[in-house]
Amino acid sequence: MGLIHDGVDEKRRTERWLEPLWHGDTMWYESCMVISDNEGSEPYVPLLFEPENIVTVHHSRMDVQYEEGRDYALKDGRLIFPHGSGVPVVSRRELIMEEEAPGESMPGREGGYVLFHEGSYFHDRQIAVTYMHSRTGWQGPVPANQSRLLPHTARKLASGEKFKLAVYGDSITEGANASGAVGAPPYMPAWPQLVAQDLNGKYPAEVHLTNMAKGGMQSDWGRANAGDVAELRPDLTIIAFGMNDGTHGRSAADFKANIESIMDTIRAKKKDAEFVLVSPMLANPATFFAGNQAAYVAVLQQLSGPGRAFVDVTSLHAHLLRHKRYADMTGNHINHPNDFLSRLYAQAITAIWNA
Repeated sequence: MGLIHDGVDEKRRTERWLEPLWHGDTMWYESCMVISDNEGSEPYVPLLFEPENIVTVHHSRMDVQYEEGRDYALKDGRLIFPHGSGVPVVSRRELIMEEEAPGESMPGREGGYVLFHEGSYFHDRQIAVTYMHSRTGWQGPVPANQSRLLPHTARKLASGEKFKLAVYGDSITEGANASGAVGAPPYMPAWPQLVAQDLNGKYPAEVHLTNMAKGGMQSDWGRANAGDVAELRPDLTIIAFGMNDGTHGRSAADFKANIESIMDTIRAKKKDAEFVLVSPMLANPATFFAGNQAAYVAVLQQLSGPGRAFVDVTSLHAHLLRHKRYADMTGNHINHPNDFLSRLYAQAITAIWNA
């Protein structure tokens, strides 16, 4: 795709997408939604870190760069948006409605209705902020290097041989709602492709990615259809179910049994197959989609060990939500990530080798 709107080439942009949030003092393209409280005051957005200075503010599509002073200002550590700013603004009443909007809302947990859209709807109403934050550091969990748990993967990546990478899960794993998946600039690949790109760029091996995920599925479907993944004889399988399981109230014990069965099925075809087990992001707590998702962290941790690395996206997302709003990082306002949160998946998984 080459240059995309703001003059950053694809290689450099991918490096920025994969730069871990917990490294350095520059935040690249932090996503935010400018929300008006309908009180006449200038809206502001909460940022993950205390900003020292704002480098750029773009539309999330990266086709518009906003002007400091006219469109935004940094005042007393807050990024505010003066009246007349050109940034997209969403009212709080649009996000949480009193009456149902058929096809555009979901019932709220505390009454009312929560705005819901697939595609690029939320992406088109978010901005991307790049800023320096040397005064504050990352206070959340830090993903560790776990390459020692995956010796076959490490050896084969270094060998220059063909390396088979499979991913298996639900719609988040399939790619929802990355901008590339919905056909919107800047066309960021979904997190599985970002992981494959990172491995291809850093190791001699020729990494071949096969995405076996399917939207709307739970781990019991994964268990029943694991034979299809096993037939690929993958060297490494990233297993990322849990969002839909949690919504439907699946117990942690049942979830654990399903994930273990998936691994057993794949290893029956390839004895040295290795795995990365990924816990899900959280669903919007204002909706009935929020359920048992966080309960799966402990059982996935129990399944980790030789040949099985565990990546805790749940706790990372929970940390972000202590500083930012759900609407800042969502692709559908219910249970899908936007580009920023999809990047978090890729950053946490590639930390297995890069941390």
